[in-house]
Amino acid sequence: MFIKRLVLCKYKRLLLRSIDFLELNFTQIHQLIIGTNGSGKSSVLAQLTPLPPVTSDFDKGGYKIIELVDRNSVYVLTSDFTTGSRHTFEKDGVKLNDAGTALVQKELIRKHLRCDQELMDVLLGKTRFTAMAPLKRRDWILRLSGNDMSFAMSVFAKLKSSHRDSQGVVKHLTKRLSEEMKNLPGEDEVSRLTDECSRLRDELTTLMEAREPNLPTDVKQRLSQRMADITKVSTCILKQQLIRPAGKFQSDEHIEKAIRETRSTIAGANSRLDHFSKDYAEIADIIDALEKNNAKGIEDIEDKLQQLRVARQLKIGEVSQFKDYFDETGMDAQELLVTTRALASNINTILASMPENTDRRFSTENIDKKLAERDEIAKQIDSNNRKLTRVVHRLEHIVTATNTRCPKCSFEFIPGVGEDEETYLRNMQVQLQDRQDELRDQQQNVENFHEIAQSYLGYIRQLNLLASANESLRPLWNTIATEWKCGEQPRSAIPVLVRWEQELSVYADIQKMDAEIAKLESAIWHATEISLHDSHFGQKLIALQDGIESATMTLEETTKYLKECETFRQQVLSMYRQRDELVKHLRSLAEDMDILVRTMRNDELGKLVGGRQSLLARGENALLTAKTAESLIADLKRSRDEAIADQEAYDVLVKELSPVDGLIADQVKGFLTCFTDQINAVTDQVFTYSLKMLPCGMESEELDYKFPMSINYNEQIVPDVADGSSAQVDMINFAFVLVIMLYQHLEDFPLYIDELAPTMDEQHRSNMLIFVKQLLETRRAEQLFMISHYAVSFGSFPGAEVAVLDNANIITLPTVYNTHLTMR
Repeated sequence: MFIKRLVLCKYKRLLLRSIDFLELNFTQIHQLIIGTNGSGKSSVLAQLTPLPPVTSDFDKGGYKIIELVDRNSVYVLTSDFTTGSRHTFEKDGVKLNDAGTALVQKELIRKHLRCDQELMDVLLGKTRFTAMAPLKRRDWILRLSGNDMSFAMSVFAKLKSSHRDSQGVVKHLTKRLSEEMKNLPGEDEVSRLTDECSRLRDELTTLMEAREPNLPTDVKQRLSQRMADITKVSTCILKQQLIRPAGKFQSDEHIEKAIRETRSTIAGANSRLDHFSKDYAEIADIIDALEKNNAKGIEDIEDKLQQLRVARQLKIGEVSQFKDYFDETGMDAQELLVTTRALASNINTILASMPENTDRRFSTENIDKKLAERDEIAKQIDSNNRKLTRVVHRLEHIVTATNTRCPKCSFEFIPGVGEDEETYLRNMQVQLQDRQDELRDQQQNVENFHEIAQSYLGYIRQLNLLASANESLRPLWNTIATEWKCGEQPRSAIPVLVRWEQELSVYADIQKMDAEIAKLESAIWHATEISLHDSHFGQKLIALQDGIESATMTLEETTKYLKECETFRQQVLSMYRQRDELVKHLRSLAEDMDILVRTMRNDELGKLVGGRQSLLARGENALLTAKTAESLIADLKRSRDEAIADQEAYDVLVKELSPVDGLIADQVKGFLTCFTDQINAVTDQVFTYSLKMLPCGMESEELDYKFPMSINYNEQIVPDVADGSSAQVDMINFAFVLVIMLYQHLEDFPLYIDELAPTMDEQHRSNMLIFVKQLLETRRAEQLFMISHYAVSFGSFPGAEVAVLDNANIITLPTVYNTHLTMR
């Protein structure tokens, strides 16, 4: 894997040094990165991997691009953080991560580029072998051994989990068994509980048989309601005040007889009063007619009647156009006249304001035609306007366009425009504008017609509303309509209204005369019928008045007595009803009292039953608990024995398969010798004295994955490599990285070094530099990315490309640097 290019934009670790953009193009095997402390060297080194970066390390709009070559294929990997995060994986120009997710990106990197986050953490020095926990070391040993122990380890993990579960089950069952044994009662207690339960059942049977079923539960509420009803009815009876009429009434029949006789007396008095009133009214009419006409007698009334008949005949001659209607209908002319005068002003205004409907131009058919014509004109205007707009736009284009000169003949022209096109378009613009104005005028004419037509129809609707609301004026409306149709002139109907009002006024006078004539004729007829002379009218009238007063007085007294009798009868009947209601309530009260006593008895029996049931439930529960405890103890013993057997079996299986001293450990032990030899082969190349990492489990024969370290030929034995000196620990960790690259076939991967051997002395640091150069020369690594603060480091690689992120505090700088990067 050879990394060719890295681009970082808005990388937060570099923003601290005000570096917003960094691009590195690598052409050499040796790559050195130097700079002052905190300049971002380690952060850049962490991004020199194919793995996608963490989103939080970039500001919005940032991105990372890394380009590399691996096994003759070109890869371009991109992580864009403009909106969220989106990742691309491109191999030889083919994009594979269509989803753009980090999860798919990591899987493609693992599949094609053979690396993952765990591996890169070791190669970058973030995860150190000496700092790993024993289990983590075991996982790496198994991964490097080449033996696929995943199935065996998964089985071992399941066995360990089951073993822990079985231990928990045995402990839990033992505890439960101990608790249940404490709760198990003795035989004497069980016998006593059995006898107690039998006695309680017998008592319950007796009590249940004594209870009365199906008694109402609301008897107390009913009793309260009964008492309230009795109190209410009794109060009404006691407050009753009888109004007794005159006379003795010993029974209901006496009251009914008095009522019948009184009604008969009232009927006779009414008959006499009607007779007297009729005669009185006839004589009163005659006297009234005489007084109104200043007549001394019947002869004068007859003369007055003849004069009225002559005057009426003359009035009839003034009625012509509406005479038939007035004669046929018995309408009240005065009432119609009032209605007409109330509407006259409104009708005149409508008729005077309406436009003329000459040739029926406001008919529904003509209006529909005009509406269709208006729509058609609107379409023509829209079409003509679109044409005019296109012509104007074309002209604007021609006017504003730049002339083009022909290189051969120097002729100037506008591309795509004809020689006479501008003149043609301007003529066309004038024609279309004239046509537009003509169509606008036509549209306005149609709109004016439509406005007048709507006004005409509005007035028609007003007249129709008036006609429908005043059906009594139907002859007037019919005559107006007839006059209207003759010439379609609304104003021609105004004289019809005038004539109607005039003739209606005359006919109102005729109706007044008719009423007066009828009254005079009636007076003459009555005078003839009763055969009285003028001098006897007064005496007869006085006699009739006396009779009316006597009959009225008798009627009033009798009516008053009738009301007293009827009131007395209603009071008596009401008291009868209240008495019956009171008796009914008293009976119901006695029944409810009996039910209350039985209910109270049931309640007491229920309390006794409840007490016995509670005692019986406790006794039976105790017996059931005892029986259940016996059964449960037997089950717990059986389950505990089975759990113990399972635990013993798991003990054997876990021990036999254990990666510490079992089958898995046996498979690993052979590899451990090779592994430590490879580590020691690296340390021998650097250290001037003997430094050996020994296989684990040498003394206990159990793999605890703690690797002792022999110093100077066993002169000193360190229990674990993590306990060595800083330089020794760094050496082991560096060797572990090389061993991983060896066993994982990663010799074509870059070698990442962040400050090579900072804890070593000068000699060992020099040996380390020489060893690193040999690694690259022997192609044990494809590329070197090294961070260093020391001149000797980058001086050891004269052909290296040097990236200086910040030259502050750097005393010795190389002659040539930053030729392969862009930084701003």
